Amino acid sequence: MVTDVFCIRLKDNTFVGHAGCLVWPQTQEVELGYAISKAFWGKGYVTEAAQTLIAWIFKTTTLEYIIAFAFIENLASQKVLEKIGMKFVENKMVDGVELAFYKLARALK
Repeated sequence: MVTDVFCIRLKDNTFVGHAGCLVWPQTQEVELGYAISKAFWGKGYVTEAAQTLIAWIFKTTTLEYIIAFAFIENLASQKVLEKIGMKFVENKMVDGVELAFYKLARALK
């Protein structure tokens, strides 16, 4: 099963943040996640990292879909998820916090 976290670094090796995937314990679904330093917000680094990670996941596994969550108030993160092709499913309560739940199905060949 896929469970990996990767550093996001610039060409000059500056650490920007991380992106990865983990198995969601409640459902055993694979979740995409990321976080970057505020100084690097809005520069497209998360979008690029997430697209690369999704391509890697679907290339190296037989998963039919992956999921992601974003805080309701984090519109920028929701925009990234939509930009990389994820579809909003619903708001879900997770550990007492309401989160936006997204899903991306493997592209049909």
